[in-house]
Amino acid sequence: MNKILHVFFFGAFIFAIFISFNGVNKIDNETKGAINNVLINHLSIIHPPDIVFLCGERIPLEIPDVRERFEREFYVEFKENQLVLDLKRCGKYMPYIESKIKEKGLPADLKYLAIAESRLLENAYSSKGAAGLWQLMPETAKRYGLRVDEYIDERLHVQKATEAALSYLQDLYKKFNNWALAIAAYNAGDARIKDALQFQWVDSYFDLHLNRETSRFVFRVAAIKELISNAHRYGFILDTTKLFKAPNVKYITVKGPIQNLALWARLQGTNYKTLKYLNPWILKSSLPAGEFQIALPAEVQPQELNLAEYKYRGSRVVFQNGEIIVIPEKTINHRVKPEETIESIAKKYNVTVEDIVELNKLEGKKLKVGQIIKIPVY
Repeated sequence: MNKILHVFFFGAFIFAIFISFNGVNKIDNETKGAINNVLINHLSIIHPPDIVFLCGERIPLEIPDVRERFEREFYVEFKENQLVLDLKRCGKYMPYIESKIKEKGLPADLKYLAIAESRLLENAYSSKGAAGLWQLMPETAKRYGLRVDEYIDERLHVQKATEAALSYLQDLYKKFNNWALAIAAYNAGDARIKDALQFQWVDSYFDLHLNRETSRFVFRVAAIKELISNAHRYGFILDTTKLFKAPNVKYITVKGPIQNLALWARLQGTNYKTLKYLNPWILKSSLPAGEFQIALPAEVQPQELNLAEYKYRGSRVVFQNGEIIVIPEKTINHRVKPEETIESIAKKYNVTVEDIVELNKLEGKKLKVGQIIKIPVY
């Protein structure tokens, strides 16, 4: 540990020298070499452990390729900026995740899977269509009771997504009776892991030949566990008062549709940015019909606004059946032609699809040829 601290102090000294050159176009080769040597020396004294457990199961590091694969993920994950952010985000999300894992009687190590999947970014999306803290695919999310459509994506709802992900992991363990295989199946799909086991005549994750992502995934989770749970050992000492914290919120039940969430937020005593920050699962600026639990800052109180003064894109605001309705002051009629869609009509008149749907009450309905619809004029 003294060696680590010594290297860090020396690194800080070199960094100070580097900063002193700010504004100078070129740094001399000797300084560059010193900085690179500090980084190399720093990593050279950091060694992965010889014994590693994940979810109570020992990773067989005595197998050469297993050792190599684990060490690869260990050093790849050893990124100081990223680890600091991971540790700070743990303060915001882990208390809830840990409570749910304990409630379900699952291994505590499963919490590190969320870091491996999303770096604890609740609105993360992958190129393959996975989303949220737990990177659930749409089909899996729906199978576990989450709503995923053009208005709502509950994969971005931390509480609901955590419940779904843990239930999915629980079911995977029941299928494979092994956590390494269950975690691999979470990444690749249970059918793919089952087929690989049968085809390759093996029964262990560590004996499987898999695609690149899945062959690394279990080791990535294990490496993250080692680095996060033993952060002090690797020189990461964070002031716990500086960790990110979950916002203090209250939940209110509302009934949709709500056409204008920005105005609705103001009436609740907050603003649109805060509403979207606390409820990233709301994808649009409106809510469809239905009942929703919405998080608001705990301290806010409803406010009265002078709606007579409220204008937005040439529209006016009225209350109708207890709802806030935004009505354009001018409209024109459009007769639907063959092969036209709401999207093509919206593009033609330079308005949004939501504008047309809300004005004509078209949610969930298909256009008919010859139908007359109103188009807002802004």
